[in-house]
Amino acid sequence: MDSFKNKVAVITGAASGIGEAIANECCKREMKLVLSDINSEKLEILAQQLKEKNQNVITVCADVSNKIEVEKLAQATFSAFKSVDFLFNNAGIAGPFGAIWEVDELELEKVIKVNLMSVIYGLRLFIPSMIKEDKECWIINTASGAGLYTSGLLTSNLPGYVASKHAVVALSEQLYLDIQKRKLKINVSVLCPGPVATNFLDSIKVENNNDVIEEFKNKIANSMTPSVVAEQVFKGIQSKQFYILTHYEEHHEHIERRMNNILQRKNPANVN
Repeated sequence: MDSFKNKVAVITGAASGIGEAIANECCKREMKLVLSDINSEKLEILAQQLKEKNQNVITVCADVSNKIEVEKLAQATFSAFKSVDFLFNNAGIAGPFGAIWEVDELELEKVIKVNLMSVIYGLRLFIPSMIKEDKECWIINTASGAGLYTSGLLTSNLPGYVASKHAVVALSEQLYLDIQKRKLKINVSVLCPGPVATNFLDSIKVENNNDVIEEFKNKIANSMTPSVVAEQVFKGIQSKQFYILTHYEEHHEHIERRMNNILQRKNPANVN
């Protein structure tokens, strides 16, 4: 794409972390922004900061795990800007921590709804407009390295998170193929970050300060910043990458091990 100026970007989970960094990158490119998050206070703080540089910013406080709330987001977008050029399905949470038969079922359902169903709702509500507009546009779904393998120190203890992120990767692959088959002008990418310095672990409820959580918190505190991830996202967009891998070497090792286990019919193994 030659210019991002005045393109409309919808970003879920925009109030912090990767979503906030993507919003800032969009602002630098003079894009029109629709920022959504469940945290209204943080959302408005970000919006005010961005409005000092770019007046084309609206906010929609929404729980994207709820279809009605995503419908509200879509309506606000089309009311303000008439169309959408970039859909960043970015909202996500972690947890619950533990074995699948031990974790709280309601917490498990919440993770699946936020991480997976919000993406499905976003695709179903925004793609018809993208097709109707018949112009080049983008969908970027945020998954995780945990959507490519299950052998990490932390991810092997987060069954709902891992399952939902694997589903986002598979859904994105299927979406890409469906769009190619229909020769639509929609580009698709799936973002699979490794450890990033965000508050992502704050959504995990753990009793007695679990050592694995504390170890991983220390690891991500000094990890890649969200702003670097956002820069890589836009590089991926400009080169029309489907898989955007922020930690390529680490991803490569884990993915190769998993694929070899599958092809050689070996049992899964954790890597600590």
